[in-house]
Amino acid sequence: MTKIFDCQILGKYDAGYFKCPECEIIKPKNPHWLEESYSSAIAATDVGLVSRNLYHADVVNAILARLQEPSQKILDVGGGYGLLCRILRDKGWDCFTQDIYCENIFSKTFDAIPEMQADTLLAFEVFEHIEDPLTFVEKKVAEHGAKLFIFSTLTHSWDVPPLDWGYYAFETGQHISLYKKNTLSVIAKNIGWYYIPLTAGLHMFCSEKPGFLNDLLLTKRIRLVSRFYRYYAGYTRRANQRLMDDYENIKAAVKLSQGSGSKKP
Repeated sequence: MTKIFDCQILGKYDAGYFKCPECEIIKPKNPHWLEESYSSAIAATDVGLVSRNLYHADVVNAILARLQEPSQKILDVGGGYGLLCRILRDKGWDCFTQDIYCENIFSKTFDAIPEMQADTLLAFEVFEHIEDPLTFVEKKVAEHGAKLFIFSTLTHSWDVPPLDWGYYAFETGQHISLYKKNTLSVIAKNIGWYYIPLTAGLHMFCSEKPGFLNDLLLTKRIRLVSRFYRYYAGYTRRANQRLMDDYENIKAAVKLSQGSGSKKP
């Protein structure tokens, strides 16, 4: 990798950033500040957390309606507070979540067990935090047996983004891998999959090519078509939500656990 600039992280740590000439990934060398950066799993500057989850839930719902059966499992990797998992369950998908750095608040009974098999993996606001993205993707796909990987990260089209590009996030130090679409294409080729860019910030890795109709409906090459399909998918799945089923199952489990305990005199 070739050094492209020096900067300060967290306002106090000197860091050199490097670029790979082949895949064009940009990242700092030896990000020794990460423990301090992750003293809080969710950065204070992340004011868009809720709006992103609402948007991503609509998009993922549309993608899954085309590419996955309702009975198949979904795993949200790095799912944070479990908000996206809960919203997707409300839309009828059998979704689970995992995050070793953040407390699951909204989907407490849907934490994924280790090596749980899942047909689709989700990873939103994750890829920019990963030091070795290729190893991460290979490991997760093999561990969970997934055939589809939907994820977000903001790609750029510069040779080197200007230093005032906000996605560097120098002030928090949490973004340590920055991508072009070429970077993601190289990762997909390395695992023998296809890379499908949906927007500048939303992407898919697929074990099989989605086909022309899916490409038309799910990407934003024709914005009106993809937007209409997203609303249509949301409308048609309104009757499939798992909200009440989840409530009754959790309530029954709580009663069972209470009944198995010793009774007070």
